[in-house]
Amino acid sequence: MSYNHGMQVAQAVDWVALSLGVVGGLALFLFGLQELTRALEASGRSGLRRVVQRVTRSRLRAALAGAVSTVVLQSSSLSTVLVVGFVSAGLVPLVQALAFILGANVGTTLTAQLVAFHVLDYGLLAAALGFLLRTLGRRRPGRHEALGLVGSALFGLGVLFHGLDLMSAATSPLRGSPDFAALLQSVSSPWAGLLAGAIFTAVVQSSSATTGLVIVLASQGLVSLELGIALILGANVGTCATALFASLGARADGRRAAFAHVLFNAAGALLATGFTPQIAHWLREAAVLLGASSPETLDTARWIAHAHTLFNLGNLVLFLPLLGPISALLNRVVQERPTPARAARTPLYLDASLVRSPELALAAVSRELPRLGELAALATERGLLAVTAGSRSELDGVLELEADLNALHTDVVAYLGRVAATSSGVKDARRVAELLEIANAIESVGDTLARHVVPLGYERIREGVTISPHTLELVQPLATDVAVAFRGALGALESGDAARARSVRAMKSGFRERSAAVRQHLAQRLAADAPQRVTTFRVESELLEQMRRIFDLSRRLARLVLARLEPEGASGDPGSPAGR
Repeated sequence: MSYNHGMQVAQAVDWVALSLGVVGGLALFLFGLQELTRALEASGRSGLRRVVQRVTRSRLRAALAGAVSTVVLQSSSLSTVLVVGFVSAGLVPLVQALAFILGANVGTTLTAQLVAFHVLDYGLLAAALGFLLRTLGRRRPGRHEALGLVGSALFGLGVLFHGLDLMSAATSPLRGSPDFAALLQSVSSPWAGLLAGAIFTAVVQSSSATTGLVIVLASQGLVSLELGIALILGANVGTCATALFASLGARADGRRAAFAHVLFNAAGALLATGFTPQIAHWLREAAVLLGASSPETLDTARWIAHAHTLFNLGNLVLFLPLLGPISALLNRVVQERPTPARAARTPLYLDASLVRSPELALAAVSRELPRLGELAALATERGLLAVTAGSRSELDGVLELEADLNALHTDVVAYLGRVAATSSGVKDARRVAELLEIANAIESVGDTLARHVVPLGYERIREGVTISPHTLELVQPLATDVAVAFRGALGALESGDAARARSVRAMKSGFRERSAAVRQHLAQRLAADAPQRVTTFRVESELLEQMRRIFDLSRRLARLVLARLEPEGASGDPGSPAGR
């Protein structure tokens, strides 16, 4: 099929001016899209958490959330990158994430529809009004923050439309160019149009830019309905590149979501491209039914936009019922990468793409903290065993666990710092401070082990000190209290169980009674005539003191958890580290 439009008047085309107009217009379009996206994302940031929660309920709601999010953010690539981050951070199940992506592809067709309805003439007016509102909002950021965001969004939308208008004006001489007619004839196959659209979109990283340019060319009579359909199908394939790049460092579920995005768009595009002539025929017939005088007089630009919307709706209808089997297939094909030997120190949930959305990023930190706590719990349990009777290699193993704990704690603190830098609300700042305090309380347990407990074990071995069986019998219940208290505080943190946190707080009196009994025993042993009694007493009494410190840190962690769960009801015990 040929796409020659029968241009009757040959005109000389200034290709330099035309290229500058197209490139400049495209640059303005992308800049405007970026400004619009930033403004809308900032205004909708507080609701993203609720959107994610709704996503997990059903596939249909997930698809609707994807469509709405993309209409708001004006970027299916951004929506898809965000959902890849959600899945990688464990915030969204894979099946619902796939439905979200299908919905996002439908939402992105709004830009093409707006362009097709000839709103480009109002671009400069919208940009000027938006700039005025944004300036007013920035002068008084507290009271007029919403006004500034509206202005930024309107400014971005106006610049976007003006960029398309510039491209339209720059390409108008092509209507009389035999050279351009020959170029269009060289793209005489729908498959060539598919490839061209995919490559251009992958380069500019925006399917909206591709569809906008295609519709501008169609409005000039330079692109036929068949070629326009092929180009926008290619744009749907090319937009997958952004999600693929975002998934390179993600966990397996994040990569599965990105690969599913490619599968949906590529499979649908390949299927539709084979029927491009038939689809164009059906659309012309539909145009006649809806009022066009003949198939040749339809508004090509508008029907290309309709084709874009119908294709993505068709993809949604086709793939939504199949998400279960597709998810199962992806789980088999895309495996988690082999973990390195020291994988415990590597964050699992701190996805960089979530930093721009503090609610989601803080939720990811909340999922990472129990991993930090598990390292501290293992180090505590092994350390309290090794210090009394373990070998040097067992003590070394405790220090290795503590090193992993330090590394993961560093990553958590750095991530929270990035979240704090991008958030502006008081609520977000308070939550960052709460999570930092919890992370530091957990890390303090590791510090206590590394600086005080493990050195006691090395000293015991070096000095040849032997802890008596009776002393071990008295110390063991204290070690159990420490382990139970710390595990209980971690369980309360992970499950949000306030009752469990309160039970840890209530362990104080029992621990003090057992500690007093051990101290009395140690004092009696010091009075006995035994070899190395002074050195033995110092090691044993220092161990008792460090166990008390870890127990207090466990109670402090429980208090911090209670403060998050019951801000008005959490209280501490004056005079103790746990209560301060």
